[in-house]
Amino acid sequence: MLQATLGFNLTDPALATGVFLMGVKALFMVGVLTYLVFSFIIVRQIVVMKNTLITPVAPVLQLVSWAHLLTVVFFGLVFLLIL
Repeated sequence: MLQATLGFNLTDPALATGVFLMGVKALFMVGVLTYLVFSFIIVRQIVVMKNTLITPVAPVLQLVSWAHLLTVVFFGLVFLLIL
């Protein structure tokens, strides 16, 4: 009865596996996007810190934070293409 309503068989193992993997991929991409937002916040906070507290280490921290953000963007795009 459910098959006739939806138009496909929910008990098919191949379909169930595909649906499960699609859910895993979606959750993984949500995680990558969350981490991207987190790394952007890190860059923003380091810029604020650099403007407020002037130290010799601030430019190095800013460089590391930008490198971190670019790495996250790169791997996010790679994962998007792979998944």
